[in-house]
Amino acid sequence: MQGAMPESVETRAKMLEQWTTFWRNRFAHEPRSLQAQRREAQDAFAQLGYPLSKNEDWKYTKVHLIAETSWKLAPLAPAPAEPNWPAIRVLLVNGRFVGRVVHSPWHDKISIWNWQDAFQEQLDLLEQHWNRMARWRQHPFAALNTACFQDAVIIRVFPNQEIEAPIHILIHHDANSAEPQACFPRILVCLESGSKATLVETYTGGGRHCFTCGVVELLLERGAHLDYYKVQQEHEQTVHIVQAYARLAAEAALRTHIVSLGGGLVRNECDVSLVGQHGNCTLNGLYLARGRQHVDNHTEIDHVAPACTSYELYKGILTDHAHGVFHGKIYVHPGAQKTDAKQTNQALLLSDEAEVDSKPQLEIYADDVRCTHGATVGQLDNQQLFYLRTRGISMEQARSLLIYAFAEDIISRIQVDPVRFQLEDILLAEEGLPLESDLRKVHLP
Repeated sequence: MQGAMPESVETRAKMLEQWTTFWRNRFAHEPRSLQAQRREAQDAFAQLGYPLSKNEDWKYTKVHLIAETSWKLAPLAPAPAEPNWPAIRVLLVNGRFVGRVVHSPWHDKISIWNWQDAFQEQLDLLEQHWNRMARWRQHPFAALNTACFQDAVIIRVFPNQEIEAPIHILIHHDANSAEPQACFPRILVCLESGSKATLVETYTGGGRHCFTCGVVELLLERGAHLDYYKVQQEHEQTVHIVQAYARLAAEAALRTHIVSLGGGLVRNECDVSLVGQHGNCTLNGLYLARGRQHVDNHTEIDHVAPACTSYELYKGILTDHAHGVFHGKIYVHPGAQKTDAKQTNQALLLSDEAEVDSKPQLEIYADDVRCTHGATVGQLDNQQLFYLRTRGISMEQARSLLIYAFAEDIISRIQVDPVRFQLEDILLAEEGLPLESDLRKVHLP
């Protein structure tokens, strides 16, 4: 990876010393094949180092705070209170699997393991799919997660099964130490052919000296359908870098919604490979940033197979001195004819000090495709404000309604009602609007 550090042997040794505690606290009896992957990832991280700003992919996202901090292993902590909405629920606290709830109607349709149970009972599944999608040889934080993770969630949905209840993975970072602490959540979800499921991934907790470094792998076999939601609500000073990797076989469909409301330094990555014909993916994203928050959304969609479609819509709302980044790439491989891809990025700046860097990107190596991209960055429309004012609405309420409408375009697409209602309540409260049901829109298909 161009622009990585360090170059000197001394600097590399010092960098690796930061993480020795994590390597010593891994499971002692992992199978040799998985231990080998750990060592390879550790070597890859040593070679890659922390990315520098001259690396184009990290040009706007500075990670010096991570590099300069001596991180400790996040200690064991109790499980937080569970949400009161029904779901197949898994709890990860400080990177460790602490519980699961699978209701009886789903026992014969889905299996959920922690890391130790998985490598003892499902080694064939792990050797076939574990760490196959994550690009840890090119991404330093994916390599760091692979080398350091303490526990994992492995989910398998059996063929031709529809899981109607949402699968909710609650990832909580309990800041119960005065020392800087890091955790490494790791998730693998396998949807076998013809299966359908909804996955909700929420990140909570954290603090000033907390670092969440996660990797999520999503495998969709032929004809599988997955709705994937990631809601990040960690403490406003938490460092959050999580990469989601998905591979779609023929006729598979993935719909993602990534919402960022917290964190100090946040980087959401979504890397999708369409490897089978007639695959379809939709990536939706929304972030609200205030103070000096930095939120980076980095996406890449690889159209490997022909006749696939991808649609991408990311929106950001920034105020104060917040900084947003959108770096989206669509890569159409040779032979991926009949590709249909559309990418849109919109940002709303509510202060003169807020800043957005947007970099939409197309790389096309096929000649029978339809690909478009667009990016807009601006402030509230004065004509729309004037129209609302002529209807007797105050300037403050007019601004709030336009901001709400801008964000609701993404939130209304969320199909899990408790998640959508929670986000709408947060947005309504943020804008000082009444929490009334007539302001809720019917969610879009």
